[in-house]
Amino acid sequence: MHHGFKQLDAPDISEFVRLIKLCGNSRNLVRAVQLEAQILHSPHSQERYLSNLLVEMYGKCRAPAEARRVFDSIHNRNLYSWNFLVGAYAQNGHLLEARAAFDLMGERNAISWTAVIKAYVESGQLENAKILFDQMPDPDVVVRNVMIAAYGDTGDLEECRRIFDRMPERTVVTWNALLQAYASSGHVDEARCVFDQTPDQDVVTWSAMLQAYVEAGDVDGARKVFGSMPQRNVVAWTSMVRAYGAAGDIPESRALFHKMPEWDVVAWTAMVAVLGQGGHLEEARAMFDSLPHQDAIAWNAMIGSYAQCGRIAEARDLFQELGILRCSHNLVTSSWNAIIAMHGQAGQIEEAKRADLGAVKRLFDSMPARDPISWTAMLAATGQQRGQAARAHEIFNQIPCPTVAAWNAIISAHGQSGEWGAAIALFREMLLAGASPNEITFTAVLASCGHGGGLADGRHCFHSIAADFGRRAIADHYYCMIDLLGRAKQLRHAEELVAAMPYVPDPAARIALLSASCGDVERGARVADHLLQFSPENAASYNLISNALQGSS
Repeated sequence: MHHGFKQLDAPDISEFVRLIKLCGNSRNLVRAVQLEAQILHSPHSQERYLSNLLVEMYGKCRAPAEARRVFDSIHNRNLYSWNFLVGAYAQNGHLLEARAAFDLMGERNAISWTAVIKAYVESGQLENAKILFDQMPDPDVVVRNVMIAAYGDTGDLEECRRIFDRMPERTVVTWNALLQAYASSGHVDEARCVFDQTPDQDVVTWSAMLQAYVEAGDVDGARKVFGSMPQRNVVAWTSMVRAYGAAGDIPESRALFHKMPEWDVVAWTAMVAVLGQGGHLEEARAMFDSLPHQDAIAWNAMIGSYAQCGRIAEARDLFQELGILRCSHNLVTSSWNAIIAMHGQAGQIEEAKRADLGAVKRLFDSMPARDPISWTAMLAATGQQRGQAARAHEIFNQIPCPTVAAWNAIISAHGQSGEWGAAIALFREMLLAGASPNEITFTAVLASCGHGGGLADGRHCFHSIAADFGRRAIADHYYCMIDLLGRAKQLRHAEELVAAMPYVPDPAARIALLSASCGDVERGARVADHLLQFSPENAASYNLISNALQGSS
């Protein structure tokens, strides 16, 4: 019996339409093939409308080759035929085929353009998405929303705002996309401004504003938004659980979790992570074991909690248990990624390279499937070790389509090895490949210049953030540049940059400058005075002041 599918001797077109949509939504490929055969043996076999829907159905069933076969059998194709084919390729990651079909289209509409642009965005090829977006004759609100969200994901807030300001019409999705862009980049004030201006605020709007405060570590601000929400969904409750956990207030996080009107697996997992990261491993494990449904994120949260507390053996044992109990492709792949990252963070590169489903043996090489996260995790794990840049590069060269995260990892690997020239070359290669750098990329390049003493390249990169990429430098970019200037003994410029920062300088910025001021008593005293005003409890401050004075004698 095929549950949900009604067996009929001679369905009419409307019944076939219902069955096709049911197949697509359930992604039941076996039933999809049976249904197509049933249509081919019916009086409606030549109906273009049904053939178009079959193309769409096979795309939803993750069978783009079948979608193409049906498409090729349609003699009088129309715009819908082409759109469904492009969509079938695009939603299944066949970007080259999607673009080839798009280029062959004699007529296009907003759906055609949006399908390919969205596919570029989802594959991390933002530059290609932008090129196509700029060519689109009359971008509608949907594709503009896609681009705002895409630029928000990369931290390009200026481009987000440019698209937003030029939109002739906006929906609540538009406002939410801009709000989420500011929120995810830590720009709480700008997020609040957008929130206050958003008409018809919905639960997504409120949740995004709440998340902005959570990401900024502002528990009081998050609590006020949470208390003012006209309706709270499980996402809002979960955000507050995480907020208290991140602030180290485990009792409040636990109490709020138990007050939730309902729990989903995300909420349960968040509480497991909060307890685990707070060192309450036994309680975290008990909650994990009581989860009604343990998905990949839950397993990874528990594995990561063990790893973070240095209990590598238990993390490995749990991974082995996962391998025995679960066979889901996505579940296993993401959990393999987590265990690779764990070994990398623990500095166990050889183990990360060798492990299997239980004991540490051939881990990466034995993976049943690898996704971009797998490659990036192995690359990052290798690159974190000094002297492993060449090995990291070997891994990078095997990645079929490097993501921005992969580029960031390989740039950092060379930088940590003092090879700042190679890091700069990779950054340029990244741009030529059409990848769009994000805030982490610039931090990696600047840090690489700091490790190798590449002052000129570091300065060029720092100025290009705004001049060439239209971005605003974040605090980490300033700290890297201050450190670089200090290492080059350009102390006046470093001090001027600290004073000119559009942020309240973190103690790390002044410590870097103070460390470089050894032998310059006047400057060291001035920097130390500012440092002690804002961070009197920092023991490193006193040690550095002592070093600066000793260096002058």
